[in-house]
This record gives sequence, structure tokens and C-alpha cells, in this order.
Amino acid sequence: MVQRKALRLEGYGDDEVRRLLRAGRLTPVRRGAYVLGTTPDSREARHALAVRAELAHLADGAVVSHASAAVLHGLPTWGIRLDRVHVTRARRSGGRCGRHVHVHTAPLRPEDVGAVDGIPVTSVARTVTDLARTIAFEPAVAVADAALHAVLTEPERLAALQAALVAALAHCAGWRGSPDARRVLAFADARSGSVGDSRSRAGMGCTLRLRPDRRPAVDLPASLTRRTDLPALAHTAGRVCQVRSVCAGSRRRARATGLCARTQF
Repeated sequence: MVQRKALRLEGYGDDEVRRLLRAGRLTPVRRGAYVLGTTPDSREARHALAVRAELAHLADGAVVSHASAAVLHGLPTWGIRLDRVHVTRARRSGGRCGRHVHVHTAPLRPEDVGAVDGIPVTSVARTVTDLARTIAFEPAVAVADAALHAVLTEPERLAALQAALVAALAHCAGWRGSPDARRVLAFADARSGSVGDSRSRAGMGCTLRLRPDRRPAVDLPASLTRRTDLPALAHTAGRVCQVRSVCAGSRRRARATGLCARTQF
């Protein structure tokens, strides 16, 4: 990443920068920020560049969060928009959603903040919880499953992540979307090894009763648990129409593949 200010310090004038851009030796990431050569092919890599470019123009205290934090942590972003860089500031007001940056305002505990390659970013547990509150059920399940699956073979790290998720969920109790986050974490399963697996489970979970002996990967305490029947969940955060649409699509897929008669969870 090269900033325009750094190019000026190196003696590059505006005309020379324009020539480098026309020749393809520089590619703009945002106004005043460039990458050498061409931008990466994957949207996650392009978004990571955008995160670095935007942070250089934000005041201190901005912590990369939500979808942008998921990118930096290497979590899947299927079904998640990456058109804006998301950051969170630990304040009560001042949030804004612009063309390139979405600034969230919310309390941040010390354990909610870490770093990836020197960039301040919300922890994995806080990132999963924030996304579970703010995006659709299926992509949120995919993110939660992937975070848990990454430490599946390390019992101590898995237990630590489970505890951190429960703590993060308790911290955001009463916030917008917290019932949706409870539903996602109760449904998450560390055994899901791919986004496709998570999508199948999430879709079929809307139409089939889960087996009583199936244990969620995140064991929520009674104080954070609510009824898990579909009608009650459908009303959380005003997502009745969305859940009905997912269920209808799941029924059609199930009838087409004959999975209803054979699949148990």
C-alpha cells in the first residue's frame, strides 16, 4: 500500500503519478492510496487493502469490526457485503454510514480488541457476535461454524472460544439483533467443515425439528437461552418474511433431493 503523501515525499509529482496509473504500475484503492501493480482477484483481498487504506484516514480509536474483521481473521464472507469498511468506536454516539466506511458506536471491553498484522480489530468472539446480530441467519451460521471449526482439534482453545462467545453474547444483551445472535450461537456447530455444510444445516434447520440429543457447540447458560421454536424466532428483529423465504426455499430443495426422509441433525 502506497499513500499519496509518501509518494510526494519521494519526489513524485502529480503528473508522474498519473503516468504510473496509466501505465498500470499503480492502481488506486481509494483517493490518495494506491497498490503497486494490479489489485488482487479475490474480493476478500481487495477488501483487506481497502481496510488499510481507510484506516490511514480515520482518527485514532477506530477498531476494525463486523465484516471487515471477519476478512482479517480469515473467516468466510459468503453472503456478506464487502462494499464498506466497518469500524467500531467505543462511544455512545457519532456512528455514520458513508459510501466507503461504516462507523459503528458500541462499548468495547479490553478482551474485545486484538490485532492482526498490527491493525486493531475486534476479537474473533466479538466479530462472530456482531455479525450474528446484524446479518442474515445462514451467513452468520457459516461464520460461527468456521470460527469454531478452526480450533476444533485444540480442546483448550475451543473451550476458550466458547466461553468468549458466551461472554460476548451476554455483553450485547439488549442490543439490536441480540435475539438473532442467541439463535446463531445456539445453532453453531464446530463439526461443520465448510460453508456449504453450514448452509445446508442452516437451511434444513428451518424446516426440520433438530434431534433432541444434538448438542450445540456453544452451550448457552439459561439466562441467555430463549425458546427455539421457529415462530418465536421468526419475529426477532422483524425478520418474519426473511425466515419464511428461507424455509420455503429449503422445503423446495429438500423435496427435490429427497433429503427430508433421510437427513437427521
